[in-house]
Amino acid sequence: LHCRDTLPLHDALPIYYTVENGVATIDVRGLLVPETSSDYRSWGVTGYANLAGYIQQANDDYAVTSIVLDIDSVGGYVKGQHLVDEVLATITKPIETFVSGNAYSAAYRIAVQTDQITASQFAGIGSIGTIVKHTERTGYLKQIGVKVTNIRSGKWKAVFGDDEPLNDEQLAEIQTGVNANAQEFFEHVASHRGLKADTIAALEGRCFEAAQAKELGLIDAIADSVAVSSSTKQSNTNPKTEGESMDLQEAQAKITALEAEKAQAIQEATE
Repeated sequence: LHCRDTLPLHDALPIYYTVENGVATIDVRGLLVPETSSDYRSWGVTGYANLAGYIQQANDDYAVTSIVLDIDSVGGYVKGQHLVDEVLATITKPIETFVSGNAYSAAYRIAVQTDQITASQFAGIGSIGTIVKHTERTGYLKQIGVKVTNIRSGKWKAVFGDDEPLNDEQLAEIQTGVNANAQEFFEHVASHRGLKADTIAALEGRCFEAAQAKELGLIDAIADSVAVSSSTKQSNTNPKTEGESMDLQEAQAKITALEAEKAQAIQEATE
């Protein structure tokens, strides 16, 4: 049941999540930015302020008993993260994460604040850290005959521009900020996952597939969905013994059964 076109709640805002059997699923997609003027998740951009609003609405929705964040995101900006942090710290309903694609960087930072993280078999997890990009185009400016001279009232006024190279002191200043933000990130993940900050830092920003991520304690389960994980209580998407695979006939039968269950759930929700 898609709730975007249903009657609005008390705050008179549209609802941007789906509800099935009491479970509200909120998609988290693409680049994470402080805020967007509308819902651009289908275009690959999610605003922190928007996402915080969606979570709060689901928490306040009488038809919702639990919440799932369906994440497929490479991460995004540091600015605005606190908006989601604050909402996740105050909601009263159970909330889990399902990583259907990737949960990298800031997206993983959101995921660790939920009660459980389930990832699909080929999901990507990690990239825990901070990065600042500086682009210098002095070579291009010289090529087209442009020379820029910055006349400043102080050595830190309007530095870090792309029209001049960074000196060692400026580079060190940026690195200090990167390190501080990264340390906060490491401690944030460690506190929510029961790990040590030094252990997280030692990952050096690497990205992992689901199986590796589970071994490292970055996720809790591997499954086709949160529902599968909750019902089977196992981290293997295969219902057979670990290491054994279904044959084609069994797989087709399983797909048919799942499609029938989904169709029935949609019909019941519609009624």
